[in-house]
Amino acid sequence: MPIELRLVFEKAGFCRVSLLPRRAVGMPAEFAVEGSGSPPELQALQDEWYQDVMLPDIGRLLREGVEWAGTLPGGAPARLSLSGRGIFVLARHDELNGFVSTPHLVLGEEHVVLCVAERLPDVRAAIALTESPEPTELNSESGIPAGWVGLRGVRPQKPVAPSPSGDILDALRPLPEAEIALIGGIRIDRQTWLSGFPPTIELLGDASMLGGVTIDGQEATRSPEGGYLAPGWDSAGEHSLWCTSSSRTYTIRSGAESWEPWDAYAWSLGEPRASGAQSRPAICGVLVRPPRVARSDSRPTVIAASNPILIGARPGEIEVCTPRDDVRAGLCIGFPWFEPIWALPADALHCDKRTARVLLIGPPAAVNRGDQESSTHGGGCASLRRALALRSRAWCAAILDAGRKGLQTEPSRIETANLWQIYKRYAKALRRGWR
Repeated sequence: MPIELRLVFEKAGFCRVSLLPRRAVGMPAEFAVEGSGSPPELQALQDEWYQDVMLPDIGRLLREGVEWAGTLPGGAPARLSLSGRGIFVLARHDELNGFVSTPHLVLGEEHVVLCVAERLPDVRAAIALTESPEPTELNSESGIPAGWVGLRGVRPQKPVAPSPSGDILDALRPLPEAEIALIGGIRIDRQTWLSGFPPTIELLGDASMLGGVTIDGQEATRSPEGGYLAPGWDSAGEHSLWCTSSSRTYTIRSGAESWEPWDAYAWSLGEPRASGAQSRPAICGVLVRPPRVARSDSRPTVIAASNPILIGARPGEIEVCTPRDDVRAGLCIGFPWFEPIWALPADALHCDKRTARVLLIGPPAAVNRGDQESSTHGGGCASLRRALALRSRAWCAAILDAGRKGLQTEPSRIETANLWQIYKRYAKALRRGWR
């Protein structure tokens, strides 16, 4: 576990510098350790931290590094460490009072920089490049460890490119506020895209000081269409992206050739007595699946709520869509097993004929007389024959009610009106034959 450095300002400008050990999940509230500087037993400060440790020779330890070791209650060894170096950057912490060590300067944030005395000129020059206000110098009389200097009020305003060699002064070179973005393509998982449809790789924010971008360790170039490319960047497998301000990964994968649809999201049609999930339609990706109790060859059809009765070309082909009573909507959905030709008002005999219309919603197909006679009087299961007869009577009644009301057709073309006349004549003849 890491050991952080903490600086807290007290009265009269005096500061206190301490070591702040992190506490991992499962580590005890009291933990005996041995090592650099002869540390005392660690006491829990909160879930993620032990209390500050003040050591008399902390200036030397910051140069050389800190190594503590102990044994957890279960017998497993645990190690806490802080690498020694000549520069530390500290920033305000969200959960703790004072300033806590952080990897590098952040644009616009207030920092305290600690450095060994011999590096002070280099540190001041690096801070000046960020256009920070002139910091206040702190020494041992203010509580800074002997041999070290503190610079208070460092607030960088300008990003600075890191050095090619990656020296320690890079901690004083704030990175641009930019991030890698994966845009577009066909995403099939959180960080996975479909083969042949990869994302476009972009940098968002201030990328002027970032330098290069690498993909899988190779230098990336900008394409004429935009986005960064490198050899094999869109091939199947996992890929890594890196720039000086951030890094991330993405995966390219072939999609499944086929899959079984499932009821990812089921919703009520607003019926007061829904018989569970079996009676409810569902969404699975781009599919709208009919209720499980519906016929297997049903398909969703969305229609105006004013015309919820769907009529097919064959007698008996009738489906009543269910407008939602609990939602104000101008549309409703049904699941006919046939090709709907007409959409009729729910109560044609009592609708307002000035606005109500018979809607042609399918191909202008003539009545399909088919084997209606054999279907109603021939062989087959008696219950099936009765069901077909009932649907055929409902089909005729819906057409004749709309005809008796004198509803106009839409679109208002002569061909549509003539086709509707054919349906009305056939429905009248069919009903006459049943008497």
